[in-house]
Amino acid sequence: MPRLDTYPRVSRCISRSTPELMAAGKALSLRRATLVIIVVLSLSRGMPLSVWGAETVAEKVTDADIRVIITAIEDEIYANGYHTAYIDVGDRVPVYINPRFEKSGRIRVIYKLMPHGEVLRGVVLSPDRSMAMLHKDPKLGFPATDTAAMKTVYLNDDNVIEMKTTWRKVYMNIELKPSPKRIEEAKQREAIRYEGRR
Repeated sequence: MPRLDTYPRVSRCISRSTPELMAAGKALSLRRATLVIIVVLSLSRGMPLSVWGAETVAEKVTDADIRVIITAIEDEIYANGYHTAYIDVGDRVPVYINPRFEKSGRIRVIYKLMPHGEVLRGVVLSPDRSMAMLHKDPKLGFPATDTAAMKTVYLNDDNVIEMKTTWRKVYMNIELKPSPKRIEEAKQREAIRYEGRR
């Protein structure tokens, strides 16, 4: 082991270990930690896009898949009685759908789910792709911590704009006064989708 006197700068620092030097060392460590946090936040500008479906696979979402997704969204609205909250939004509501599946098999969508507001939700298709299931029961809310179902207000505005301009835009039609038959059909399909889990 080398002797300290062969490294004069080290031995000088050790011999001068005063409270001032120790305080300066702590301040330097705090500055380094702060710098690391700033760099990480500035690079990510919030959450990375992979949280919202940027990690996609080659398989495309088909027109048939989109019809199944729209049916699931509309059914949820009618089954929960949310259709009356669309009076100020209008009956033709845009839905933005990621055109490719994620690696997890999930599809991401953005739409206005009144009275909750605009939401980003994951959708999973049944094995035969005849039915879609939306992540999260809306009665539980859409907290910022749930990346599978959250309000877009919690997301970075630039990311939301990017998703809305690059994803496929389709429309759903919400009847403000649906027939009792339409509501009953929606409730029946919801019961099949979630098998009593909601």
